[in-house]
Amino acid sequence: MKFTNKLLALTAIAVFACTIGSVYAIGLYMTSTHAASTTILTADTVSFTETLNGSPLAQNAPVTFPNVKAGETASMSYAVTNSGNVATVFTVTSNDLPTDYSLTWEHDGETINSGGNALGSLTLSVPSSATEGTLTFHITVTATQV
Repeated sequence: MKFTNKLLALTAIAVFACTIGSVYAIGLYMTSTHAASTTILTADTVSFTETLNGSPLAQNAPVTFPNVKAGETASMSYAVTNSGNVATVFTVTSNDLPTDYSLTWEHDGETINSGGNALGSLTLSVPSSATEGTLTFHITVTATQV
């Protein structure tokens, strides 16, 4: 094929190249397949995990504070993680401690969003009038949906 007009020749080459490119591109493809899953929730869930001094704490597991002198405090690192799907208020209490004793956690009463956590010290305060011996009490952690 002979072209007398250079512009016509360039146009023909461009059309031929586009046609070849289009035909070639139609034959190429790529796919990507992914397995997918979800958990269907029919209700709000309130749940949490605990760590004590950096180690997981099983539900209802015994807790042993370090030895403490009368008039002083004993503390341990304590954290909760909100593993439920709603914002939750956490409280830490002990209803069977003697009157002059106290148990505190600096995040007591705070709201923790789903997936969030709070790390602080769980502190037992012992009065100076305490007598020597073993003190046994219960710690209750309550998670309440906001």
